Amino acid sequence: MTITKAQEFMSSARTCGIIGFYVICFASPTLGQTQASYPGKNPIRIVAPFVAGGSLDYMARLMAKILGDSLGHTVLVENRPGAGGATGSAAVAKAEPDGHTLLYGAVSTHAIAPHLSGVPYDALRDFTPITIVASVPLVLVVHPSVPLYSVRDLLRLAKAQPGKLNFGSAGVGSIAHLTTAFFMHATGIKMIHVPYKGSAQFLVELVGGQIDIVFGTPPSAVSLVRSGRLRAIAVSSAQRSSALPEVPTIAESGVPGFEVTLWWALYAPARLPQNILTRVNGIIVEGLRRPDMRENLKTQGVDPIGNTPEETAAYVRAEWDKWSKVVAATGVKLD
Repeated sequence: MTITKAQEFMSSARTCGIIGFYVICFASPTLGQTQASYPGKNPIRIVAPFVAGGSLDYMARLMAKILGDSLGHTVLVENRPGAGGATGSAAVAKAEPDGHTLLYGAVSTHAIAPHLSGVPYDALRDFTPITIVASVPLVLVVHPSVPLYSVRDLLRLAKAQPGKLNFGSAGVGSIAHLTTAFFMHATGIKMIHVPYKGSAQFLVELVGGQIDIVFGTPPSAVSLVRSGRLRAIAVSSAQRSSALPEVPTIAESGVPGFEVTLWWALYAPARLPQNILTRVNGIIVEGLRRPDMRENLKTQGVDPIGNTPEETAAYVRAEWDKWSKVVAATGVKLD
């Protein structure tokens, strides 16, 4: 090869290398627009894997507002119920990890459902934990016509007449169902399960007197208790609820060691870029720390959290282990 041809070859190679470099940069979402210009033109979707109207749906919409206001971007809540939350969760697990599809998951989707059936996702590996948003105790509420004023009253009646009382839940495997099954296992009583499609439905039925008792959430149950349409006899957490400080815990009512907390967490698909994870986590945590936000949630009995992704992952793993034991002990299975 002559010197002239060799120079031409090297010049051509340098040109191709430069072109190739730009092709890689502009074609790769990691080096291109995904990280540099989040959010893009498409709306951000927060999938709520249960029907509209319950506490999870309410909190998901609150997170959408916080995120949308901070980013100046459209953030939508998409209700995708089915299979105890598994349908919506699976859809997010399969989505692109670009920060435009998020999941407002819960203890039921990530700590309970995996132990009940073959859910089409791995709760610990198919998602990027962003933050635990909040937690609430469950409130054991009864219809005023039912002559129960304490956990001890409930245990006496249920043991004297096994199967007389019925309880509602948002379906087999839901947090209300598993908590009641856990309670029955711990106390040796038996009640009849009446499943519904959502928590809003079973509260309506309870207010109407069609069912006797449920484990409800403070945002849904507190106003009904304060108006006299329901009676609260205990809360499931280790500490009393700020919204119902006069109502004792189940543990202090004669069932030592009993503790259940409903929590909600924000997730993205696995392999979410670190810069997007950091940004979304920062926005939600900052929003939850606002005094007006904290006061609003506390009034409803909701404890705002807002922790790091690492803390979220560790907490979810501990809850995953806990509910594995509960499911095994109670023998609850999906139909």
